[in-house]
Amino acid sequence: MGKPAEERYIQLAKEFAHRIRSVSPLFDHVIASLFGRKLAGVIKFASRHALRRVFDEEQTKEIKSIAAVAKIGTHLLMSLNLFLDLMLGCTSGAVLVRPKTGHRDGQDTKDRLMHFRTLEWGMDALRELLVIIEFVDSRKGDIDEVIATSVTYAGFVGCLTGVRYGLSLSLNFRPTHDCTLTSLTKHQLLVLFGRREAVPSILRRILLNNDLRCSSLEVPVQSGPTANKSEQRLLSITDAAKKFIHLPTSPCYITLCDGFKVVGILKDLHTGKAKASSLFQVQCNHDPDHGTCCGHKASSSLSEAAQAMIIGDDDWLDESETRQRALENKWLRHLQAATKEAGVELKGQGNGLCLDAHTPADSDTYTEVPGVDEAMLQQWVKTYPTTNDYTHFACIMDPASGAIRWISRG
Repeated sequence: MGKPAEERYIQLAKEFAHRIRSVSPLFDHVIASLFGRKLAGVIKFASRHALRRVFDEEQTKEIKSIAAVAKIGTHLLMSLNLFLDLMLGCTSGAVLVRPKTGHRDGQDTKDRLMHFRTLEWGMDALRELLVIIEFVDSRKGDIDEVIATSVTYAGFVGCLTGVRYGLSLSLNFRPTHDCTLTSLTKHQLLVLFGRREAVPSILRRILLNNDLRCSSLEVPVQSGPTANKSEQRLLSITDAAKKFIHLPTSPCYITLCDGFKVVGILKDLHTGKAKASSLFQVQCNHDPDHGTCCGHKASSSLSEAAQAMIIGDDDWLDESETRQRALENKWLRHLQAATKEAGVELKGQGNGLCLDAHTPADSDTYTEVPGVDEAMLQQWVKTYPTTNDYTHFACIMDPASGAIRWISRG
């Protein structure tokens, strides 16, 4: 990150140039799905002339550099960076794990939370763009010091999935919204033309511990090395969640984990809710109805239909419920087995994401529950329906060591 923004992705753009150009047709498909055919024509025409930046100045320079090297229209690559987060079906969460031995970090024998993640998308063209990006601050003189790692797509400079020491994060698309359709469309247009920040851009700044205070202003900000003259303390996941909730963003679900606690955020345009757990949490792509914890909450949101078009399957919402329930049931079976082995009733909870449910204090419940074997968690994540035909990748991140413990292509 010590390099000028224009130079950071040159080698990657050279190696992936042909594959980056191959995603150009996705632009028309996504715009039509999000805005409808009538408005899509106007937006596509205007974008060729107006879509020349994203909200963040550093990321704008990075995208323009990639576009130039890959020989793809700048507006097409800008659109990929602005709307990729609106096209993703995902499973995100964290669970208390008993790590396998043999790794280098000294905490391997201690139970801790690990962050699991799968990412689904109906467009196979993006599979060929999957990359693991390592952020290195060359200003410190040690080019081997990785400060953060992101699983992403070549040409995409925001963050969908990432980990550093003390933090892992992931983004899930939320198909429903509580705000009006008019206000949401206005927000998406502001994002499209660089007047507001896209969620992956915000998450990248959280991952790299850049300041979030300017994010809500409708003026560009800097997030690169020049934006911070001195080292900042690492933002806690609780503080990051509080700041994120108050930013104007597209509706989404965010999972933040530090190895000791996981925070799930249900975000609407101007509001949000957060819930923490020290045991287990899982979120897919639906708002749960906590009256029947945790099924699908009925909604008339038009964005669900748009998402179904993009994902490529009208049953995608039902599949979200199936994916989430599968992991919830596996966790409950783990609790039942642990209870039987201990010979006493363990006071563990189900899905710790239930925003409207009361859960006892951690000190009263969670210390008795043993972690899931790390190898077992891998099996949970790579087994159908959690991993399915649409899965691009699945991974397990360990924020306690700042590393990706396991990753697999779908």
